[in-house]
Amino acid sequence: VIYDAFREKKLSINLSRILAHLGFATVIFAIFINGYFAKEINLSMKVGDKKQLENFLIEFKNTKSIKGPNYDQITANFLVTDGNKKVELTPSIRKYNQPAQFTSETSIKSNFINDYYFAINLSQFNDNKISLRFYYKPLMQCLWLGVILIACGGILVYSKKNMKIQYKIVILFVILVLLFLAFGRALLKDKTYQPTEMVGKKVPNIILNDFNNKNKKISLVNLTNNNFVVINIWSSWCIPCKEENYFLLKIKKNSKINILGINYKDQHTNALKFLKDFGNPFNLIASDTLGEASIQLGAYGVPETFVVKNGIIVAKFLGPINEEITDTILNLSK
Repeated sequence: VIYDAFREKKLSINLSRILAHLGFATVIFAIFINGYFAKEINLSMKVGDKKQLENFLIEFKNTKSIKGPNYDQITANFLVTDGNKKVELTPSIRKYNQPAQFTSETSIKSNFINDYYFAINLSQFNDNKISLRFYYKPLMQCLWLGVILIACGGILVYSKKNMKIQYKIVILFVILVLLFLAFGRALLKDKTYQPTEMVGKKVPNIILNDFNNKNKKISLVNLTNNNFVVINIWSSWCIPCKEENYFLLKIKKNSKINILGINYKDQHTNALKFLKDFGNPFNLIASDTLGEASIQLGAYGVPETFVVKNGIIVAKFLGPINEEITDTILNLSK
């Protein structure tokens, strides 16, 4: 094909069709291989344990404990040996103290051939015994490769018919290189969620609907500039939100602090009943029916609390706030 294109200056093969069909075949092949060879393994291990599971040798190397303002976190370090490949995975689990609840953070490592996942089901803090789920997914990235090939085929179809085939191949080559560079960068990117990644940054330019007046808009930037604002993401269906409402009411007694409540993926009538039953600690309430604004703000779930001083996020708390966090917020307002 390349010889005909550059030497004979003609091409009898429909290159766009070949690429599109090759891409489609790649996607189907990746789905088939993944469905047949993917593994999901449940296991329970202690630090120092080694387990041979089919082709995988899993070693539980150590744990790291982190004490947060209202939670305890354990990050586990595992070494997975798959033939000649060694992959280090660091899943974590976080236990909130008031009320008691767990959140789990999956560790993911990807390369062009395989994806490895490790997630913690349950952590027992007294003996470091951890219940785990290990996932092995082959050729997941080939799904994207197939899509790229299909896209390249489409680009050739819609390119000018009178364009010389040499130029088409050069353009195709450049597109493939750029796509693979972007693809490789995505593979190497750290996929671990950082709950404090917004701390120290400016409040994003988010426009929200007013909870009490749909025709009114609330700008986070305008609201937080030159002010001390506590932003609390809450929902009526969120049980921990009921527990933390007492502490938000306590913060509200400080006249220097404005509290913005962002009502997350909730029904208006249910939210009104919540405020009536437990009290309204908010100076202003915004609606986030789809949850998109909370994601832009960097929220992980509900409840979450952001402390903003003069337009800068100075603190972030996952889970329900407690007495200790309340004191921290009051001290930050001084």
